[in-house]
Amino acid sequence: MLPIVIYNLCVYFDEYVNALEYVLRQKGFDVSVVTTLPLPPDSFYIMFGLLSDRVPAPLNPYIAVQLEQETSSFFTPAYIEKMKGAVEVWEFSASALPFLEQHGIKARHVPLGVVKTELTPIESEELDVVFLGVLNERRRSTIDKLRAVGIHVETSDRVFGRQKADLIKRARLVLNLHYYPNATLEQLRILPALSTGKLVISETARDQQPMAEFGANGDEIVAHCQRWLAATPLERQQRALELIASIPNFEDIVPVQRLRGYVSA
Repeated sequence: MLPIVIYNLCVYFDEYVNALEYVLRQKGFDVSVVTTLPLPPDSFYIMFGLLSDRVPAPLNPYIAVQLEQETSSFFTPAYIEKMKGAVEVWEFSASALPFLEQHGIKARHVPLGVVKTELTPIESEELDVVFLGVLNERRRSTIDKLRAVGIHVETSDRVFGRQKADLIKRARLVLNLHYYPNATLEQLRILPALSTGKLVISETARDQQPMAEFGANGDEIVAHCQRWLAATPLERQQRALELIASIPNFEDIVPVQRLRGYVSA
């Protein structure tokens, strides 16, 4: 049986990569994560970051994990060709499958699910709202509306790992806003926060799922934030746990049997 090597180009993918490594180890696979090239030989690869020009398609069989918005500038002909060369592509949003299939890409819906995580102690909360991500005009517009009504919004696009977890731990609410209009839901921002008992206030998405309190515009998002900031910490946590109860466990989502077939071939 071939070992599985997960290639992780960037810390932005850590939530999915770490969860996948954990699940595969629990299922008995020989798995490792690498962040540099060249890749170890004689392995089956799961590739995060093929969208980068710096990452070539492996010569050995591989799965490509697709986490990018299809409207972004990363969807280049070269990226599409690399996905077409994969034995299959794991796409995080079901709504994007027709787009990939139109390009001759063998795609499977493999979203991020729930991974067992300890709840954050509610007494650690000291920040109103935390937003993690690169700011642009459409995101700033909503954040400015929140600040205009006296809500403190802490923003950062440069914290990862433990620093990121600590910032979320201090938040009363976590904010999710799209970089692009008509976007799919940013599961990598929402689910890790929700798993620790943090309620997420999110902009509506075209593949909307019950994992946040959704607002269609800045005013609705402001109203949700005001309502839940006025609630008790326990009420916010209970609402987060209600939402996450409907989301499958990640270990039940990963197509383990197909993977066994690939590494045994």
